[in-house]
This record gives sequence, structure tokens and C-alpha cells, in this order.
Amino acid sequence: MLEKKDTKVKTQYVEASGGLTNQQLNVGLWYVKHRLLMKQIGMGILLLFGVITVGYSFVMWGTYFTYGFFKDISNAEKSVAGFQNYSLLQPLYLPQDVQVADIQIFSHTVDQYDFFARVGNPNKKYLVNVTYKFVYAGGETQPSTMVLFPLEEKRLAVFGEDVLSYPSPVKFEIVSLQWKRIDPKTLLDPQAFIAEHLDYAVDNFTFISGSSDSRSVPLNTVGFTITNESPFGYKDAEFIVELYDNGDLVGALPLSLGEFKTRETYKVDLRFGTGIPYVSEIKLIPLINVFDREVYLNPEV
Repeated sequence: MLEKKDTKVKTQYVEASGGLTNQQLNVGLWYVKHRLLMKQIGMGILLLFGVITVGYSFVMWGTYFTYGFFKDISNAEKSVAGFQNYSLLQPLYLPQDVQVADIQIFSHTVDQYDFFARVGNPNKKYLVNVTYKFVYAGGETQPSTMVLFPLEEKRLAVFGEDVLSYPSPVKFEIVSLQWKRIDPKTLLDPQAFIAEHLDYAVDNFTFISGSSDSRSVPLNTVGFTITNESPFGYKDAEFIVELYDNGDLVGALPLSLGEFKTRETYKVDLRFGTGIPYVSEIKLIPLINVFDREVYLNPEV
């Protein structure tokens, strides 16, 4: 029998170099046919992504400028308000001004007057050197300086001003104030420190009237003893001796002892004019700045 031959011809591309297969060729042909479409799809995706992101940005910026911006301003104001304004608190850390009370004038000798002003330091952590003067009709005193310890009140004085008539009216003027802060880290209790360093005893008070004195210029005499009971000696111990008549201040006298060693006792006699008729008691006001190292004597060996 004669065999029937298959007349269908199978075509298959075989690359001469053997580098590409039929499947790879088909993929390449599909890419060439659809390249423009893929490009359009890619550009569409990119355009859609751009529209979405830009649109989202416009929406968010619009929301911020219509709401978020004003909220940020409000939050910033609240944040600033939450911090303490230390510039407003600064005056609280500065010393308060000294307080001036009554002014008094005394005279125990003709045409000489003593001026006094009661001044207080209201600060717990500051001492102050007060330079002051008294101004009266027709003149003024020379400036003087005294120290006021923390919370101390005392009379600031000028003694023996020569005036032909009673000086009135009188005004107390502060020339300058020099403040010094006492560090609580180095000195916890300034009041105890002051009391320890200004520990003295006044005894044997006497008053002798000069009204019966046979001398041409009679003088009153105040006598007493003063003992340094502190463990500290001073190079130049100065005081104001206030004179009282049954509780009323009638005058005052300056007192300078010079060196005042620990446990040392001075016998003091002060003479003054009979313009002060009677003294029943005295009070000593120390003028020693115990916060100044230069005022102390070297410790005795």
C-alpha cells in the first residue's frame, strides 16, 4: 500500500546563533506591538499619582491656612504663657528700700545740735551702708555713713552741728545706698551671727548732774562699764550712747573705745551739757560692721 504523506508544514524560527528562543521572540513581538499602549498606561499612572499627591497637598495646605495656622498661633501663645516671666519676678529678688521714720533734734550745748533719723532695713538677706545727710533752713550737714544689718532699725546720727538758731525745718536725705547680699549658703542665720559677735555687757550706770557743779561751765556726767563678752576683738569699737529719761529719748552721745579686746572691760565717763537735765538709763548702739573682716583684731595666742 502506498502511505499518505502529511502535507502540513510546521514552521518554527530557529535563530542562527542559538541566542533567542521562539518564546522570547514572541515576547519581543508583543512588546513592540503594545509599547505605545504601555507608555500611555505608564504616563496615565504617573499623571494620576501626581494629581492625587498634588491634590492632597492643596487640601492639606488649605486646611492648615484655614484652621491649623490659627491653632498653631494659639498653641504658641499658650506655650509662652506657660513659662514663668522672670523679668516680672526680678524686683522680688532685689532689696527693698530702707524705711525712714521720725526725725529728732537734740541739743545739750548752746548753738550745737544733734540730728537723728530712725531708719530700718526690712531685708533678711541684705545689709546696707547708708550715706546720708540732714538738710535744714540755711544749711546742711556733711554726709555720714552707717551700716544697717538685716532687719535692723536704728537711729542714724550727726553730732555737734554748729547752728546759730534752732534748725527747722529738717529733712533727712539719703545720698547713696550700698547693698551687700548675705549668702544663705555660707551664713544660714545672720541674726545669730550678729548676736554672737556683738555680745557685750553694760553695768554700773551712774548719772551726775552738773547743775550743782562749781565750774564755770557745768557738765553732766554719765558713767558705766562695758565688757566685751564675745570671743572677738575689734580694732576700733564705736557706739552711740542713747540717753533716756524714764523711757523717753532725750539725747545721744558718740563713744569711741579704740581697740576692744575679748573679755576686756572699759570704764567710761561721758560729759555733756546741762541742756539735758536728767538721764535715768542708757542704751548702747554698736556701729561695728561685723560682716567686714577688716574690723577684727588678730586672735590672741
